[in-house]
Amino acid sequence: MRDWVSDSIKKIMRFLTTRDFLVFVFFLLISTILWAMQALQKDYETTVEVPVNYVNLPKDYIITNELPSHIKLTLEGKGSNLVLYRFGRSLAPIHVDMEEVAKGKRKVATYTYLGQVNKQIKSDTHIRRSSPDSITFVLEKQKKKTVSVALDATIELEQQYTYSDSIQITPAHITAYGPQSELSKLDTIHTEMLTLSKVKDTITEQIELQKIRNVRFSDTIITVKIMSEKFTEKSVQLPIAIKNVPSNYILRIFPSTTTINYQVGLSAYEKVDASSFSLYVDFNEAKKNGKDKLQVKFSKCDSKAFNVKLKPAAIDYIIEEKSNP
Repeated sequence: MRDWVSDSIKKIMRFLTTRDFLVFVFFLLISTILWAMQALQKDYETTVEVPVNYVNLPKDYIITNELPSHIKLTLEGKGSNLVLYRFGRSLAPIHVDMEEVAKGKRKVATYTYLGQVNKQIKSDTHIRRSSPDSITFVLEKQKKKTVSVALDATIELEQQYTYSDSIQITPAHITAYGPQSELSKLDTIHTEMLTLSKVKDTITEQIELQKIRNVRFSDTIITVKIMSEKFTEKSVQLPIAIKNVPSNYILRIFPSTTTINYQVGLSAYEKVDASSFSLYVDFNEAKKNGKDKLQVKFSKCDSKAFNVKLKPAAIDYIIEEKSNP
């Protein structure tokens, strides 16, 4: 079986290299070319796409609808011409003058712009159809509004580090330009998400603003400055004030002082001390809650302190009524 296959292949190869076969292929090729040339002289239809460029939009206007980027044209003509437009020669873009549109036209038939295409195609080629057959323009007067910038971020500090100051955003406010319909809904513009881990010391990052369709901004890049430092623990002991005690009552509390344990950045270690806090209990709460313990509350607590804890956070109390003299 294997010998038969081998012999057959050899015979085929000998035939393919004979003079008779080569003559046959030559005349077949000539016939095909002549047939193709004859066929291309007939009329056909084909579809091509022409790019559309929108130019000269006045600065005080903005386009708020989606405009077609291409127009599909059905061309009719000799096949020899259509082959060029279908597979070879590209048609130059159609230019739509938006300054004319802004003067009042809001829906324009596509054929208005097809003269630009007719100048590019041969005289015996014709445009039969276009899609879309018209273009609708929705224009609005451009307004401006000042909006605040909000940072979208996930920031993880290095262990034993805290913020030494609030995160700085520059600029904190920018000007937004766009149609009133969009600006009326916009008070804050958010940044793209910033993700940082093991942050320590000072880091400066530049972040893009989130894009909003039909709205542009005076700034598109925002600078974010993150300042951090090592922190330590500290504690102070403070007396507990008593508020809202009527003149005919006495509120006795046990103990009368409590300890505040907190963490603070090294730069603020000396600044955050006992004077940075004040504590109190409320007689009215003691009178109405009927509980054994009274919650100690802050009337003052420095924002530089964090993880603030009281020990004890609730204290014993006794309410005594003063005897009449």
